[in-house]
Amino acid sequence: MNQRLLLLFPLFVALFLSACASSKSLVPVEEKSKEFAADSLKAKFTLSLKNEKGEMQELSGVLFAVQGIRYRLELSGPFGVGVASLLWNKEGWRITLPTEKLYIEGQGYMIGDPSMPALPFVNIHQLAGIFYGDLLPASYKELSKKDSLDFEKVFAEDALGRPFQFVRKKASEEILSLMQMGVGGIAETIYYENPKEYEKKRIPSKIRFFRDQELFLEVILKKVQHETTWGNGVWRLNIPQNYSKWNP
Repeated sequence: MNQRLLLLFPLFVALFLSACASSKSLVPVEEKSKEFAADSLKAKFTLSLKNEKGEMQELSGVLFAVQGIRYRLELSGPFGVGVASLLWNKEGWRITLPTEKLYIEGQGYMIGDPSMPALPFVNIHQLAGIFYGDLLPASYKELSKKDSLDFEKVFAEDALGRPFQFVRKKASEEILSLMQMGVGGIAETIYYENPKEYEKKRIPSKIRFFRDQELFLEVILKKVQHETTWGNGVWRLNIPQNYSKWNP
């Protein structure tokens, strides 16, 4: 795997990917319904991640989402050059990497490849949920707490019984951080910072991801729009004939 492709894979651990491919395609992943849910969301953001030199590289991103139904993620580099695209719906998911002329695909809400430490399974609903203000795993159970004057550390487990912990303000219940064990037993921490109002919903505008106490990804949220609609082209991701399928 070359260095540019390796650079992209940490995004799947935390967030997103982009670039609209055109030309003749294989069978596209496509949402057939023409109806759009009222909670359709469009978010614009920038992200910085470490490249192979250990330097932070900035990318621009756009997320289109109908929560729990379909997601389209777009990332681009300097001068708007597409880096990768992700399309997910209930029928399956697909990722294209235009600079590498590669694509990856699968089924289910867990995206990734369990045979690859660089591309572990991640829950697409949980990732996209951050833009809706859903900062913790769905259907979790609190087990115990450690209190301080203004904050509390909560020990919990998700619906699958996996342990995690988070810190929240006692007065406002604002979530400040989420800590869990990642692939290979590496500690992963997400910090939610600088909350702002986006269409009357308060969510963090800055999100930092750490592995083993080392920053590897930072997201700055620029804009969030709710109850938006788009043409069906957003929900179609074509694969040019000269792309090769990624086989680890």
